Amino acid sequence: VRYNKALDQWNELLNRHPLSEQQAKVVRMRRAALRAQRELADLLASAFSKKPELLVFNNLKFEQRGITVQIDHLVLSRWAAYFIETKSVSGKISINADGQWSRVYGRTPYSMESPLEQSKRHEIRLFDLLESRLPEFMGKILGMQKTFRKLLPVHHFVAVLVGTQMTGKGKKAVESHLKPLDLIPSLIAADHQSIRGSLMGELVN
Repeated sequence: VRYNKALDQWNELLNRHPLSEQQAKVVRMRRAALRAQRELADLLASAFSKKPELLVFNNLKFEQRGITVQIDHLVLSRWAAYFIETKSVSGKISINADGQWSRVYGRTPYSMESPLEQSKRHEIRLFDLLESRLPEFMGKILGMQKTFRKLLPVHHFVAVLVGTQMTGKGKKAVESHLKPLDLIPSLIAADHQSIRGSLMGELVN
């Protein structure tokens, strides 16, 4: 519902108000991003709504030390955390040898923030927030353990549209994190099942 309401607002802005070419381009980009996020939110809900051991958070916002953080999607289990940034770029994304990302329209590259580095910053700030707010809880539940970082393995995914082409010398360094949007739920489910299987095997042995 939140995604639909936001999309209606962007559509109204685009269709009922005079905008410059640049303003209209920004609105279309924001609208495309929301559509991609809504699609992945629906896929995650379909995959995990009947699995209470997996908690899904979409468009998670919080403030840490005066900085507002917005995580596109976060999936949590007892044994792992999955951070997902969704990119709605169709066509090409180029990553150079220095790890800098660019959207490519025609032959012209336009620089963009690395969603992978953005996701890693989100991890740091979320765990900082949890540790600053829950010291007593963590002490009671985890004994001497005082950090979520050592408790939960973290995975970062950058969800891209099906058919998006990734190019550039820096692609290989990050390609394990880049996944088509529609494959993300199955990848998380497979990893979750693998972890559960390993833990059950250890208990049996």
